[in-house]
Amino acid sequence: MIQPSKVMLGCDPEAFLMKGGRVIGAEKVLPGRGLSTGTKRHAVVLDGVQFELHTNPQGTPSEVANELSLAFTALKRHLATIEHVSVSFKGVVSIDQEELDSLSEKARTLGCEPSKNLYGMTEINIDGTKYLKRSGGGHVQLGLSDPIYNQYNRNIDNRVDLVALMDVLVGNTCVMIDRDPEAPERRLNYGRVGEYRLPPHGLEYRTLSNFWLRSRPLTECVMGLSHLAASILDTSLRDGSKLDEKLMERVNIGNIVKAVQENDLGLAKENYIPVRAFLHKHCPPTLKGLGLHAGVLDHFDCFVKGIEEHGIEHWFPEYPLEHWTSDQQVGWESFLNGVK
Repeated sequence: MIQPSKVMLGCDPEAFLMKGGRVIGAEKVLPGRGLSTGTKRHAVVLDGVQFELHTNPQGTPSEVANELSLAFTALKRHLATIEHVSVSFKGVVSIDQEELDSLSEKARTLGCEPSKNLYGMTEINIDGTKYLKRSGGGHVQLGLSDPIYNQYNRNIDNRVDLVALMDVLVGNTCVMIDRDPEAPERRLNYGRVGEYRLPPHGLEYRTLSNFWLRSRPLTECVMGLSHLAASILDTSLRDGSKLDEKLMERVNIGNIVKAVQENDLGLAKENYIPVRAFLHKHCPPTLKGLGLHAGVLDHFDCFVKGIEEHGIEHWFPEYPLEHWTSDQQVGWESFLNGVK
């Protein structure tokens, strides 16, 4: 059985600001120092054309969502002082050349540090001053410890093994939820399958878009699935159960790569069938906070079917900024248990 690992969860998702129906540079609205909350000094910061949200490391998906709620509250408060500016949560937007030219050199440049790719996809170099599309990333940060990783002991570093598990459990599953038609183009240039970095605290998984900013339940789902991936590897390394190998033997990793990279719903659903069977066997209902377990799989199937038939708005019709700043938020499992 899977044993929950002591992973620390965090994120740095991105979104955009709009005025008059057009994307505008976040630097025209937000202060250079960013916006702070009671728990995070730089919770909302500039990042090129867009802005980025930062959270403190947390032990549960719910605590990560609490941090985001505070960040959105600070952003909403700031936007209330500026007329006609709204937030766009789209995964891909276009910016006018005129607007791009009006921004600082730092904002125009696509200045991300190089990423690593599990499948050997080459680094992409784009001229950010001419390329007029921008992507909202939904990067997941994992603070890892023994037996997966020890930054003070070079002999304990199994972080790369975790990337494939993230693709199977997080990347492929999210294809069934994030049905943005621009996702395939986004992944040609940004957030490809198997994309990661190895920061001192552990692992940064860079494949997802910002789709999960639409609601608290989605955020907790993504954080929970990430915790699940780490827990499977952690359990395998601790007790020799080889749960990670048993899961990977069930799937065709080539099909996982194709489904995620091309946002192929049909293939992602096929890939999920053996993953579902694995979770039903090894992840009992007592394991809360790991995204999916045997007790909610039927509800999740209904959730995915609703998205396929009616779009994600069917479940989350509210403007995300209003959702995140309301007192009516519910968590992922509470939401999912109400799906029928």
